[in-house]
Amino acid sequence: MMQKTTGLKVNAGVEWLMPPPQPTYPLNPPPIVIEIPLDAKTYSASMPLPPIADRRDEILRKYEFIECRQGEGTGRLVAGLDNRPNPVAPSAGEPKFICGLNELASRKPCIVYSFGSFNEIMFEVGMKGLVPSCEVYTFDPFNLPTQESVDRFGFNVYPWGIGNQDTSRLGFNDRIQTLDKIMKKLGHKHIDVLKLDVEGAEVKFLDWLLKRNLLLKAIDQILFEFHSHDALEKYTDLLIEHRFRPVHARVNDQYEPGTEIAFQSPSPPGEII
Repeated sequence: MMQKTTGLKVNAGVEWLMPPPQPTYPLNPPPIVIEIPLDAKTYSASMPLPPIADRRDEILRKYEFIECRQGEGTGRLVAGLDNRPNPVAPSAGEPKFICGLNELASRKPCIVYSFGSFNEIMFEVGMKGLVPSCEVYTFDPFNLPTQESVDRFGFNVYPWGIGNQDTSRLGFNDRIQTLDKIMKKLGHKHIDVLKLDVEGAEVKFLDWLLKRNLLLKAIDQILFEFHSHDALEKYTDLLIEHRFRPVHARVNDQYEPGTEIAFQSPSPPGEII
């Protein structure tokens, strides 16, 4: 019988394990941090424009992709693997583009939110391998990483999804919450990296977020995967209107018409009170 642990009860008979003690770094053996070169389907300031293959390329060519705020060559694709004979971290997932890893290492605290884990933690493993001091929070209401991988890599795991309203207000459990409520619960006043891969739900979340300028100013980098060309164009335009700038985009051939795109603010994040 599994020993009962303190957790957040989200429905009858289900106990979610809440964050374990942070492990001592460096991990032994450390996770493999994968070097992923920018390829011919990449949009960035340092790469020539890819050929036009479809409407997605026509959309992305509209935008000026700029260098990271920290300077040329300070951004990279982040992904990692568990470097053991019997790894607990699956190799699934897509790498994400991050700016200014050295700056993140100096941030106190460095806060990373990852919504839509679906137990694919390549990004989280890479972040902890590259910037162990960052606090990485993984959220998914249905399919969280295993407790073993949480213990090994020191993630902070919560069974919450991101939405434009709290389901608790509707008489349900608190499985879906708004970003400001999550930040308040966790005691955070800024987010250095906000990553979302929530299979289309990012549209409703962005509609909600773009109406909250104070909260937007507390976020430095936003990483999305858009699942339609219309959403890619509409919300890239809107994020640019709200001072964010695209620094990287990458075609996701696994999930057409998926497009991974990264934005950064022109200045470090402020804090919400």
